[in-house]
Amino acid sequence: MFQKLVNLRHLNIEGAYRLEGMPVQIGKLTCLQTLSNLFVGKDNCSGLKELGPLKHLQGTLRISRLENVMEADDAKDAELIKKTKISALFLEWSRDNIDESKDSTSELEVLNGLRPQNDLVELVLRYYGGTTLPNWLTPPSFPRMVSLTLENCYKCTSLPPMGQYLPSLKNLRIGGMANVESVGSELCGGNLETLDFYDMEEWENWSPCEELPNLRELSLIGCPKLLGKLPNNLPLLNKAMIYNCELLACGGKVTFKEGVCVRKFTFEGGVMRVRKVIFISFPLISYQLTRRVDQGLKMEGLVESEKLTINRCEELTNLWSDNEGSLPQLPFLKALCIYNCSKLVSLLAEEVDKKHLQLGIPSRIMSIRIHNCIALESLPKAMM
Repeated sequence: MFQKLVNLRHLNIEGAYRLEGMPVQIGKLTCLQTLSNLFVGKDNCSGLKELGPLKHLQGTLRISRLENVMEADDAKDAELIKKTKISALFLEWSRDNIDESKDSTSELEVLNGLRPQNDLVELVLRYYGGTTLPNWLTPPSFPRMVSLTLENCYKCTSLPPMGQYLPSLKNLRIGGMANVESVGSELCGGNLETLDFYDMEEWENWSPCEELPNLRELSLIGCPKLLGKLPNNLPLLNKAMIYNCELLACGGKVTFKEGVCVRKFTFEGGVMRVRKVIFISFPLISYQLTRRVDQGLKMEGLVESEKLTINRCEELTNLWSDNEGSLPQLPFLKALCIYNCSKLVSLLAEEVDKKHLQLGIPSRIMSIRIHNCIALESLPKAMM
């Protein structure tokens, strides 16, 4: 019955993840313009090749459960390269597609057959089980691609040279690439604005380009073996997050060049070095903060912060004191949050409190939130 809907233009089945496959002979719906998701069925009765006759597809196309493709030629028969109006393509295998004995060569053949048209703007590749990425990602192609996501392609050991071959690429997300150990020149030569690395369990070496002049947002999350340093020239950076990158914090240098204006920065680790960086909002998350102050942590860059969050600084007893490592004057601070600092006794050390706030709590502060600081004995007298 479904194949009789020959005038159907739009079919949106987003979120229908329990579907076993697509309706039989969906390829007969030749007027179809929107197909939100194609589920490849296990019995292959409505396989990938059903996309072939759908020449008017446009917008976003998601192809799911690609592990069910039995014949690599079905991918070629889908003729994605001829569908010039598809702007965003999601190619997804299932999450449980982690069979080490499975032939990864066949998955590469399927992916090579799914080459999209050159004017693609966004590409997402998830849970692909091949050891190498498709050959169509490396030639000079996709001049208009703006966004690329490579997620949980766990057998791949390297990344394609994206900066060189994707001149319009602005947003790059790389996650769950469990066998990638080194990243180097792959990012050079591009115009990246957003760069996210996450859940990179074995990533150890990063030799970043000296310049990523257009980068505005940087995230490094869950890269426990990463050493090295950040790119040097980030003049437009305004948001950064570094989280669960213990070796980067301890053995490398989390450094920002002088003059960079970071509007939001979240950091968990041990050592951060800054030189006259302007932090507009600075959630500082570091349980090792006070224990590593003698290894080079500099606080001058916080001077223009408007928000400061301190969490799990287990050795912290005072925020402001005459000791080295104390917070500097923060004249623009409006919000102060302190969480889970089990040894915090007071905000101001006794000798500072007597100076009537010549050092210490800024006059512009509008909000103070303190939670689970069990040793806190008193607030500054000026607040009482």
